[in-house]
Amino acid sequence: MLLAEELALIAINPSTGRHAGGDRRILNATMAGLLIAELHIEGRATFQGTRSRPGATATDVTGPQLSQTLAAAEATLAHRGPKLKKVLRAMDRDLERQLGTGTWDSAVAALVATGKVSTPAGSLRPKVEVLDTGHRDLIIARLREAAAGNGQLDDRTAALLNATGPAHLLELVAPERRTRRHARRRIDKLLDGTALGTIGHLVRTVIKEDESNHGGATTTSATSST
Repeated sequence: MLLAEELALIAINPSTGRHAGGDRRILNATMAGLLIAELHIEGRATFQGTRSRPGATATDVTGPQLSQTLAAAEATLAHRGPKLKKVLRAMDRDLERQLGTGTWDSAVAALVATGKVSTPAGSLRPKVEVLDTGHRDLIIARLREAAAGNGQLDDRTAALLNATGPAHLLELVAPERRTRRHARRRIDKLLDGTALGTIGHLVRTVIKEDESNHGGATTTSATSST
């Protein structure tokens, strides 16, 4: 399962069938960042530059066949890169062009295909039923342990934990109020100085800039239930 698909699965509130991340644009930007992070983890993206002027290019390597969504993300990086903000902003429409579904709907389609969720009458929106609650619970438990700890994390867990910040899922990974300050530090600071941290920083920058451009329309935060 891709990191973006894991985020989509935990972002869906089983009680309502709706995603709990506020405006869809926030989730699209966050999931675009996770697609780029996954390419980096898999050795399919090379980073250059600095945090203030980062860049990335697709790496021409021979390896396992990528999933349809990750292959489309790689094509977007190759076409839109190396400027990462440009790649992040283009990801949703480029996936729509290549796959017929944007960032969020591509993740939901993959979850439907693997039996993790279902959608009524074959539609990808608006209500999603979580079928594999056990898998969702395992992801949440992994993130809660990561958020509460102090040690280093594997790249995949660290990238996913970092993404819960802009996705407004803090209360999901830190359900007890007294633990949230520590969890927030872990979410925001653990990846500082790394390529994955640069991706997370740019995701937050893109969301903040889009909030300004849309008069704060994407600032709504919601709480997900387990």
